[in-house]
Amino acid sequence: MPLQGTNVTPKNIDLNLLRIFDAVMSEMSVTRAARNLHMSQPAVSNALNRLRYLTSDDLFVKTHGVFSATPRAKLMWPAIHESLAKLDAAVDPDIFDPASAIATLKFGMSDFVASQSVIPLYVILEKTAPNISINLLPHNVEDMTQSLENGYLDMAAGVHRNIEDSALRTAPLGAVPYVCVMRRDHPLAKARFDREVFLNARHLVVSTSGRQGFIDRQLEEQGFKRKIGLIVNHFAVAPHVLLQTDLISVLPKKTVETSNCFEQLVIVQMPITIRPGIIRLAWHARTENIPVHRWIRESLFALCKVAAVKEI
Repeated sequence: MPLQGTNVTPKNIDLNLLRIFDAVMSEMSVTRAARNLHMSQPAVSNALNRLRYLTSDDLFVKTHGVFSATPRAKLMWPAIHESLAKLDAAVDPDIFDPASAIATLKFGMSDFVASQSVIPLYVILEKTAPNISINLLPHNVEDMTQSLENGYLDMAAGVHRNIEDSALRTAPLGAVPYVCVMRRDHPLAKARFDREVFLNARHLVVSTSGRQGFIDRQLEEQGFKRKIGLIVNHFAVAPHVLLQTDLISVLPKKTVETSNCFEQLVIVQMPITIRPGIIRLAWHARTENIPVHRWIRESLFALCKVAAVKEI
């Protein structure tokens, strides 16, 4: 056990010690860390001993010849690694290595938007940035601004209204065409389906907030209002609800086409014009130049651009 450090505060710790600690944690080898840092192995070992004294912890131990980090070192590393990355970004914003980055980003979006963006993104992360994690949190677009401002979310995506908050940044991810759908043996499936029938039928609505959404705002703009029979908060369950009820729904085309019950549903001509929604990614200005955030955003934009080309 190292000697007890005294009066240890962040001001007492040499930044170089933290860089050396970060390198050793990344490599799990003093020899490789020394090589990467262009230092001698004794110099790295001496720096670790100083940090051991300051933290009153062994930090690294060898058990049966296996080099490993202590629980305290594992607890310290993520915050130290991320802080060093932010510091490097402040000095040189172009420095970022996805393979060695450690971060957890909090996203707010519906299950539909996640299926179209974050899930494909995570497939890439597994290969190129294995230590970056994504946490999908409950979210509704009405509370998006506050959630981004208070740090509950790092990014949010959805069919948002125009955002006028100067502290937020947004960019489009893609368009969402909507279709009117019902079960294949629905009484209205083969009947005359005009505007009056559409408005008087009972609708299934998907809303993460339980409040009026994109479709209802469009109807309201045209002077119409539909009858709502049921509101659910996940797009994935909507097709299954339609199979068991006389409800109809206006859903993203992709939600319907990718459902495992697609063959039991029927898409009918929409008697009222509903324009496609635009999914927008939003983030707070304070995260604009954080390297890991910027890399994630750019990766999302690239993914969505490829997906849009495939749709053509």
